[in-house]
Amino acid sequence: MVAALTDMRSAGPRRRFRGKKRYFRRVQSDANSFEIEPAPGEWWDLWHYHADWPGWGNLSWRYRREHIRALAMVFSRIASSADKFTTPFQAWIFLSGSDAGQDATYLHTPNENKTLFPIEPLGEVTWGHQPLLAFFAALLSDLPLRIGEARTFDEFAEPPRVTRSLFIYSPDVGVPLERR
Repeated sequence: MVAALTDMRSAGPRRRFRGKKRYFRRVQSDANSFEIEPAPGEWWDLWHYHADWPGWGNLSWRYRREHIRALAMVFSRIASSADKFTTPFQAWIFLSGSDAGQDATYLHTPNENKTLFPIEPLGEVTWGHQPLLAFFAALLSDLPLRIGEARTFDEFAEPPRVTRSLFIYSPDVGVPLERR
């Protein structure tokens, strides 16, 4: 679907993927059971939820899509709890251009660790990325969405290269990621 997010077979697990149906049922079940009940005084310092730690999404877009569905479910749960937050917050989905295992849904608030809030994505981000908008609009149909593409230098890749990662958020949920 998006070349920047699908050509990563070398970063995928080397073993055979057995029990796919059971595995993906568990991924969706874990995301579906996610609940957040923010209490006064609670904070999140770049807290994030990974659906694909092993990196199975590196092997095919079909596998990655199922993990992204789980990330969207967690984002949706955070969005539906937005009115319960007593502090400002940011929530977004990050899709790594170099490793599906790094895809995550993030939640960030002002915090005792003094991590910058509001946070802005690293690197130069071009907002208005269209190729995945229809896909995410179907997953998060009740929210307006903004998608930004960031180009960053991945010094740990073999060979080192520029990667394209995506940031997805809703301007209706918390503090926006993009500077206006």
